[in-house]
Amino acid sequence: MSPLLYLVTISDQLETYLALLLLFAPLHYWLARRLAVNLFDPLFLVILADWFGFTLVSFMWINGDIRAEHLQYYMASQAALYAALLYVKRMNAGLCAPAFNPPYALVNWVVFFALLVHFSATAVKWGLTGIPLFNASRLGAFAGSGGLGIIERFETGAFFILSFSGLLLWTKFRSRATWMTLGVVVWLLVYIAFSGSKGALLSILQVYFLVRVLVSSDRSQTSFMGSRLGGIAFAAAAVFSFIVLAVQSQGDFEQVLVNLAFRLVSFGDIYIYAYVDDTMRYIQGDNPVVGLFGGALSTFRVIPGDWIYKNMGLQFTEIIFPGLDYLAGPNPRHNVFGFHFFGWWGVVYSGLLGLAVGWLQAHVYQRAHRGFFAGLTAFLLYFSLVSVSGDFDYALSTLSSILLASILVLIPAHLFYLVGRSVRPSRDHALR
Repeated sequence: MSPLLYLVTISDQLETYLALLLLFAPLHYWLARRLAVNLFDPLFLVILADWFGFTLVSFMWINGDIRAEHLQYYMASQAALYAALLYVKRMNAGLCAPAFNPPYALVNWVVFFALLVHFSATAVKWGLTGIPLFNASRLGAFAGSGGLGIIERFETGAFFILSFSGLLLWTKFRSRATWMTLGVVVWLLVYIAFSGSKGALLSILQVYFLVRVLVSSDRSQTSFMGSRLGGIAFAAAAVFSFIVLAVQSQGDFEQVLVNLAFRLVSFGDIYIYAYVDDTMRYIQGDNPVVGLFGGALSTFRVIPGDWIYKNMGLQFTEIIFPGLDYLAGPNPRHNVFGFHFFGWWGVVYSGLLGLAVGWLQAHVYQRAHRGFFAGLTAFLLYFSLVSVSGDFDYALSTLSSILLASILVLIPAHLFYLVGRSVRPSRDHALR
């Protein structure tokens, strides 16, 4: 069933939906405060999405729209995910790393090359495919292009490196790199304004508040709200999302409200696609290794591209909307993905995802980072994989993009940094 059509069903029984939303609010509030470092920890959004997922799946079962097995498996897999996250959190309780203090020159060179790669890749992509804000879909810009998708991968990967290193430069070394930091901030604002992503500003704010935690001399004193600035920033991110919706709805206020309601419900739209009418049975693909790692392996040409399965979210869209002329689809969350490939053993899969995400979170927020590259690596792994429970294929695709972009950014940046270090002592010696 189409999620937009199911929105009508929800609106007809809005009291039931809201009652369930309130019923599950205390649990997810407790989980958010227990698991997320602050409001801008990416894990907070994962828990927020799961709150709406709990509500939606329960509503569909009460309404008689899905089988009891789907509800049972959903609850079991969510319990496994949460239990694993809580276990890792408990194991790392009390850890508090010293302030992150990387060398200024290295950060500066990384920012320079990341900005160069990201600006170039974005300019080429927008020149070939148009500005995303005004396109029907942001997905598949280079689908079937015969290799031009590497441009989009460089854009994505360089964005993560640039956002971390640029905001680190802004936070810790702003007085020493005025023009560089100004250029990075201006470019990032332009990029997110025209990216077409409703969460683009929030993603930048997530990086900024993580950097603030890392450079803090006492990470244990981090405020969950991120101080007064955190509240203002979160409100700004919400307004930005509303503006993007307004532009994409061509100023139709009624359509904006419909889209906003749809976005809230669509935190769990995969369950409408998958569970109602038991549409899951039409999904193709039976090899879990290919389903999990096929996309990443094909990116590096380890396996041929025709071996991999079409993204599960895109498969659902093709089933429900067979005539759709652009790429779109729900995120295949671990509950649906795991059940399709593993059956009830997928509960173990969900638990393993929770252990992995919990470890990555602890590593970036609570562990000491010996050098800039150690801190950058911890950030890149966590931010690319924190949503692995929401879309495993997309998370690994993001990580693959980061690995490719790192070749163009980190290798030359490190070489220039080493050359600079070797030249500087020679100059100092000559002056003596």
